[in-house]
Amino acid sequence: MANHMIIQADEWQDLLQRARAAANGDEQGAGDENIVVAALAEHMSAPIRASLTCTMGDIGVFIRLTLVDDRVLLVVDPIAAADEEVTVSPEVQLIFANISEMWAILSSALPPIDCLRARTTQLRGAAPEELNLTVEERDTFFDQEQANLQVIVEAWDEDTKLVQWGNWWSVVDDHLYSISTVERQLVIRAWQPGAVALVFRQTMVGAFDVVGALASQNDVVSESVGDGVAA
Repeated sequence: MANHMIIQADEWQDLLQRARAAANGDEQGAGDENIVVAALAEHMSAPIRASLTCTMGDIGVFIRLTLVDDRVLLVVDPIAAADEEVTVSPEVQLIFANISEMWAILSSALPPIDCLRARTTQLRGAAPEELNLTVEERDTFFDQEQANLQVIVEAWDEDTKLVQWGNWWSVVDDHLYSISTVERQLVIRAWQPGAVALVFRQTMVGAFDVVGALASQNDVVSESVGDGVAA
């Protein structure tokens, strides 16, 4: 079962500083023994990391995820935009969980939009459809955007070489779209609900391959990420 903690921003910065000291073997800097500091220190060198930035109008959330073996740490920061400036909440939510709970917890932190939170089992097998838009249509396509989501996943192999994946999603008129560029041209594809979970699962499996994880762990990722019950 996942453990949730709400921490004030100033306390969070202190915990991070102590965790960095603990990760570097600085017992004095780490201070008194603390289970949260020890867990954060372990995740400082996590071989698999992800960040998700999702906005819906003038509110949103920034989520950082680290994965060590089958242990997941999520740091959830609510954000808001006003006068073209982004501000973060004075509170940070820490969530310690097992990999089998990852998508259920991750999706529940996203804005309450069904096509973003949907699990993979809601997909019905249809391939994404590329939209054939004119330049004018492409320029105005996002005028009615309800929400957008940027996902970045990073993994380090045994030679500490970084491999990175990025995905950009948009919700327009309650429909889900992926955004990419091919030869400097914007490509927009329509997807069914559940696609965000599916692509995230595939990316995490790829990240496990990069870090040389055991096949059994890959099986856990394939079976659990995206198939948990979305809140």
